[in-house]
Amino acid sequence: MFVPLPEDFAVRRADLTLGLRSASLFYQELAVPGIGGAWCVRHFSWPVAGISLSREPNCAGIRPMTVAHAVEALANKAEWSWTPESKRTVDLAVLGKRAFAREPDEWRYKRLRERECYVQATYRQTVTRSLTEDIGLGFARGSGRFNAMELSEAGQDLAEAFLDSKEQKGMGMGTPTLRHNLLKWIDGRFDPGGYVPDIRKRMGYRKATKAEKIIVRERLLSLVPPTHGAAGYDAKRRIRLAQCLDKVARRIGNWDDVPRLLVELRIHGGERHAEEIETAMRFDEMKMAAVGFLARIAELVDRAGTRISCEAAARDGKAKKLCGALRHRAQAFLERPPLTRHPAADTFAAGCGEDVA
Repeated sequence: MFVPLPEDFAVRRADLTLGLRSASLFYQELAVPGIGGAWCVRHFSWPVAGISLSREPNCAGIRPMTVAHAVEALANKAEWSWTPESKRTVDLAVLGKRAFAREPDEWRYKRLRERECYVQATYRQTVTRSLTEDIGLGFARGSGRFNAMELSEAGQDLAEAFLDSKEQKGMGMGTPTLRHNLLKWIDGRFDPGGYVPDIRKRMGYRKATKAEKIIVRERLLSLVPPTHGAAGYDAKRRIRLAQCLDKVARRIGNWDDVPRLLVELRIHGGERHAEEIETAMRFDEMKMAAVGFLARIAELVDRAGTRISCEAAARDGKAKKLCGALRHRAQAFLERPPLTRHPAADTFAAGCGEDVA
């Protein structure tokens, strides 16, 4: 039995979801309902900006999805380009690193809007349902289809806080707004390549303005809509979590003490929530262990330049250690209460304990 090469597959796209995308979304919803795959403010700002810009006269006929894709790609590429090459590791929290490396000097809108110049699975895709009023944070109205969405008042406020902010200077001569520059970029009249540090400051995931943070926080602290059913109806789940995080932060100066957070949740009526967060953590540890193991196998295949047998991979000390860690994490996940486990994650974990024939 051999470890396959990429060309052995009909689909060449790299995918490290490991067939666990539905499980990942399930656990994200259990932890913080209504935010999808978002983990920073700008994951909401980028897509609402795409909707807002697509409504401008010079964007007539351009789908919101296309504009949002390009905006997100530009923000991530600026972060990647600004980062020293030695630090462009897996720890750099941007998408598109491989595509950017293929065309490091490509900044045109008509290219960055293409999937081949960024990624197939964007942040926008992970938060689309989280934008809506019925199950999300209420930044958009309409169906769950992104191109059919219209910004709510809160969504318009967030788009303006991002695109029209006076907190930071614009790019180029004078102080044009980000909206002004992006519209020129879409028209082909602005080259972002000469303003990478400015773009990073205006668009990067670390650089949300105070106004953006306030708007998103207000929505996070709203009650979970009654139609939200992924985690069972618990209208105060987000509010309780935020309050407990604040208590932990005041006590130790940061939010890193997860055990203390879980204690606070249980004290304040969030026993089920705490149990589900613990299971979500075990799931994430299992998934990351699997990614680490596969990365080592990829290194062995690259080094050999051809297929390698599973027996040869098993003889590699590092691969063997990583495989053992994966099995340990999978067993820890399976020991969690059944009601908090997702079927796809169960199947994956059980498979990690099987020997290859």
